[in-house]
Amino acid sequence: MHHRAYTARRAHDGPTRFARVTASLASHVNAHRHSPGGLERGQALVEFALVAMLFMGLVVLLVQFGVAFNYKNQLTEMTGVGTRWAAVDKNPCVPRPDPPLPFCERAWNAAQARDPDNPAAEPTLQDSILATGVGPELLSDGRVCVFPGEPTEDDPHPPVNVKASFDYHWLPILAQFGIEEGTVSPIVGSTTMRTEKAPSTYSADDNPDGCTPA
Repeated sequence: MHHRAYTARRAHDGPTRFARVTASLASHVNAHRHSPGGLERGQALVEFALVAMLFMGLVVLLVQFGVAFNYKNQLTEMTGVGTRWAAVDKNPCVPRPDPPLPFCERAWNAAQARDPDNPAAEPTLQDSILATGVGPELLSDGRVCVFPGEPTEDDPHPPVNVKASFDYHWLPILAQFGIEEGTVSPIVGSTTMRTEKAPSTYSADDNPDGCTPA
């Protein structure tokens, strides 16, 4: 008798207890969702996302400046070597060295690519200077110009200027979509030295298009 009454009471209290537990959990979750702490955590996530974007932008900018500075150093070194060759009227790649030098091979390849109908085409001094660069972008898109001075009776050994330039893409990913305006700027290296011999192995006529005196 008592056992049946206890069982009936448990069966009656079961749904009521479940409802109380469910209501308590729902109230707890709702209070947590609207608590100041929950709002602070959501605000912290938004602030972290903004700071992360600014930080990544700064990292990309620093990397691009580092690459541009490296190109600037290369161009300056190229013009320093090239000016010395021009000052002593020497093209180190003509005649073709034996054993071959890697940069001279690149210079000869550039000369033959420019004049494919002439298998004996020789590289200019400008080709030889450009071939000393490092990196496919610099070798394919770089430009070297040589500007010899005019000798006079008062100055039989005028200075010669060598200028190397490269159009640098600050945001190369935009170039993939044809957007280049405002993202490209020239990086220039220039060196001037007084000549020791009159030029006979090079001429300003050998300069590529777009060369302007420094």
